[in-house]
Amino acid sequence: MDTSSKIFLVLFTLTSILHIIEELKIDLKKKQNSILSSITKLLLIPFLLVFYIISAITVYPLIVTALVSGFLGDLFLLLQRLYRKERFFYLGLGSFALGHVFYIFNFIILTSFHNFRWYSIFLTFPFILGGIIITKILLVHIKKKEEKISVVFYILMMVILGISSSILFASSYRTSELLIYLGAIFFAISDGTNGYCRFVKPIKYKGTIIMSTYIVAQFLIIYGMSSLTNII
Repeated sequence: MDTSSKIFLVLFTLTSILHIIEELKIDLKKKQNSILSSITKLLLIPFLLVFYIISAITVYPLIVTALVSGFLGDLFLLLQRLYRKERFFYLGLGSFALGHVFYIFNFIILTSFHNFRWYSIFLTFPFILGGIIITKILLVHIKKKEEKISVVFYILMMVILGISSSILFASSYRTSELLIYLGAIFFAISDGTNGYCRFVKPIKYKGTIIMSTYIVAQFLIIYGMSSLTNII
């Protein structure tokens, strides 16, 4: 890893720590937002994107686009928190779902299916079972048909993201693919917690949990992708 990569990795790490501290303060004081939280939230993905571009063995356009979608998702959810407008929530949901789609296609492209171990199908079970469980829980509490459709579609994208990361890992069993698989797990935890807190009931330290797992998810996926080589 060269000096430039280390600089942006340190910037991402410091920004992540500051953001989690601010989220914890918000949770403890039961506030809606803080200026530092907003600033750090919007810097997370740009720092990670630059780190990926300058450190990756191969820069995949779909991964870049997924990160841009993630940044837009962060922006829209921040605007939703600030202005309490529902349209921002759904714009954010759509942006993250689109980011999942880009990740999914890139994972599938990189998968060496002739090396796939079929017994590794068990790796997909956490995502499938988790998707079924959270869908049943949320649909009981969601009344509007449009909201149900949006949430089910998003959960489906999250499950497919998990399955595609499982298949990628099962085709190589290398550290890079393991990090991507673990990143998908943290993504599912973050998304599931976010959905539960929004449609069922808030939990203690919700912002801290949602953002810490989201940051870890993005970092693991991108760090794994930065050292990934094509195995096909």
